[in-house]
Amino acid sequence: MASFSLNNEVRKLERYVMNLPMAKNLNTMNKKEREAMLDLREATESLRINIIKYSTSDDTADKAKYLSAGIKQVKSLNELILIASQYDLVDVVDVAHLSAITEIIKERLE
Repeated sequence: MASFSLNNEVRKLERYVMNLPMAKNLNTMNKKEREAMLDLREATESLRINIIKYSTSDDTADKAKYLSAGIKQVKSLNELILIASQYDLVDVVDVAHLSAITEIIKERLE
């Protein structure tokens, strides 16, 4: 049950990031803004993939590897959210919402 809920939270995070207005307007950004948004999108996708691998793996060593990678990615995502906010790619409400979702994911991973 916990992995199902974890998968839902990760999907919710990815949907939120992909539906940010600035995530759809990459061609209007300067290079640094575009890189920040692409990094955020790619990190979210990578987290989702690792969580799926973690949830579906039967091998204990693989589960540990994906768990560790997921925890690192959540920490990285928090940093990328703040970087995106510095470029006004996400507003204060988005930062709070994204941070809350990443905190839930982190708690479920730890």
